[in-house]
Amino acid sequence: MNTNATRIFSFLTFLVAFFGTNWNVSGLLLNPSYANDSSIVVVLDKVEVVNTDREASVVQIGNPEIADINVASATTILVLGISLGETNLLLIDDKGKIIQDLNVVVVREVDQNQITVHQGPSTTRSLRCDPTCTEGDPSVGPESGASNATTTSP
Repeated sequence: MNTNATRIFSFLTFLVAFFGTNWNVSGLLLNPSYANDSSIVVVLDKVEVVNTDREASVVQIGNPEIADINVASATTILVLGISLGETNLLLIDDKGKIIQDLNVVVVREVDQNQITVHQGPSTTRSLRCDPTCTEGDPSVGPESGASNATTTSP
């Protein structure tokens, strides 16, 4: 054989060997099955329910000082917000495959009809918005002469 034919034959042998042994190339990539999992938001001192489609044999919370877990069943996990912060919840099946890796964010309960406006380093104002915004307690009107602005110290 001439050198060009030998090179082509060697190259084709390499391609067949490479693709023959690595046919499932996507399985070698770092693309976990839980890549599209999302976050759950848990209100401080409240419980959220996490349901899975497969039974979890391992349930692990990343930081137990932020959230606690209670396994209600193999497919239902209760997540309690203990302190403000962020951690993760990892669910693994009996074959060692990750079912879910959820981001858990623990937040304060928010009054949907109230906002707080910070005016400089020492003054905050609370506004009730239902449907328009008024200062503080809606029972205290501007005609009463009372101010609902609160001054806070840093």
